[in-house]
Amino acid sequence: MLPLVKWVGSKKRLLTTLEKLMPEHYDYYCEPFVGGGSLFFHIHPKKAWINDINQELMTLYRIIGTQLDEIKAVIDTFENTKECYMQVRAWDRDVEGYSKRSDAQKVARLLYLNHTCFNGLYRVNSKGFFNTPFGKYANPTILHMDRARAIIDYFADSEIKMTCLDFKEVLDSLTPGTFVYLDPPYMPLKDSSFTRYTSDNFMYSDHRQLLETCQSLDKRGIKFMLSNSMTETVIKLFANFSITEVKTTRFINANHKDRGKVSEVVIRNYF
Repeated sequence: MLPLVKWVGSKKRLLTTLEKLMPEHYDYYCEPFVGGGSLFFHIHPKKAWINDINQELMTLYRIIGTQLDEIKAVIDTFENTKECYMQVRAWDRDVEGYSKRSDAQKVARLLYLNHTCFNGLYRVNSKGFFNTPFGKYANPTILHMDRARAIIDYFADSEIKMTCLDFKEVLDSLTPGTFVYLDPPYMPLKDSSFTRYTSDNFMYSDHRQLLETCQSLDKRGIKFMLSNSMTETVIKLFANFSITEVKTTRFINANHKDRGKVSEVVIRNYF
């Protein structure tokens, strides 16, 4: 099963590696930074909790099963032109007007911008406004209907909890028997590399809080697996856990110099 959106930090090229590093048995799957959901949709657990702080993204997952036709109808009104792109991108500048738009309109906008923006990079400014430039793709597919229908069937046949909460609120409520996969905004390789995914940046203090939350998970007997960049800071922070280096290829990045082969780490509290 494939995702509906392109997303920074996609695990598409690490799925086999990550699956091998997962525990063999668990009763419940949780992903508090689900993003595009490459691993989640790949393993399609029967019982799971997916969460993300991005409201439009979680709305997509929440309504895709009941409003697919409405979403497609809105998408069909969009054109693959810079003029249309800039008009749709500007919807959120009218805060009051945007708040009155339907969920189907907001999801259609997310999918349209995601598949027509430069390099598939979801990015907002300090005011929370989407600000990635037009991508100039010849004939982009905005809504993969086969993927959407597969996801709808999967959701209908599974118990999937969907929320838009702070990661700590999710993790603090978990119980033993749960396996958690954590794929947060990565620690930057340099200070200027943080991609603004929401209007509030995920900063060093958040990584410190994530460490403390992981320590709490470990004490409560909850297995976790965490992906992050391979930096000295990350290795020092999580030195008391198992750290595995993995190689991957990164294609979605604001800076083309930061694309290509990179090393990442997978951190676990089990072997």
